Amino acid sequence: MGDDPTREGLLNSPRRSVKALRFLTAGYGADIGALTSRALFTVSDEDDCDEPHGVAPSFASSSAAGSSSSAGAAPVPVPRPAFGSGLVEVRDIEIYSLCEHHLLPFFGTCRVTYLPAGKVLGLSKLARVADAFSRRLQIQERLTYQIAEALWHVLQPHGIRVVVECSHLCMSMRGVEQPRAVTVTRAELGSLPTDGSAPSSGICQPCSRL
Repeated sequence: MGDDPTREGLLNSPRRSVKALRFLTAGYGADIGALTSRALFTVSDEDDCDEPHGVAPSFASSSAAGSSSSAGAAPVPVPRPAFGSGLVEVRDIEIYSLCEHHLLPFFGTCRVTYLPAGKVLGLSKLARVADAFSRRLQIQERLTYQIAEALWHVLQPHGIRVVVECSHLCMSMRGVEQPRAVTVTRAELGSLPTDGSAPSSGICQPCSRL
């Protein structure tokens, strides 16, 4: 390389680089089951029901107070979604990983969306699962699918979608030198309500590199 490996600034560089690489690849030792087991919760329609299902709390209290003036009037049911029946989405989970081809970083954000089927996971655990797979030598396409597959097995939801958007230093500081290029990959398992921007089939969609 043309530098002096004995000069002061480089003497401890081999030790530092080994320490850094161990930290950046610590995800290989992650146990996803142990990571998520204490934050997996069963949800049901009864977990949030102080009032009869289908009756708005404000109406229930007001109807009790005004029963003398409206004796015999039946409560008007107000539709209310079952607890745990809606989409759960966590956005902007930060991703830091190493390209397995050049050992250069790629970084960006991850978005996890799932439709529960009786279980929800502590929100921080979604980020921890993403971090466990990003702290490895990776390609973004595989990383995206691994996060989706792991959460699929943990949650057993109706459907799950993972979208990862990253900038790759192997593309920006070398090679084609495109510092503004962003790579977007998507994995989808099961069935999710379509929003027009993603398919809702039960097959993991092919990841695309932009």
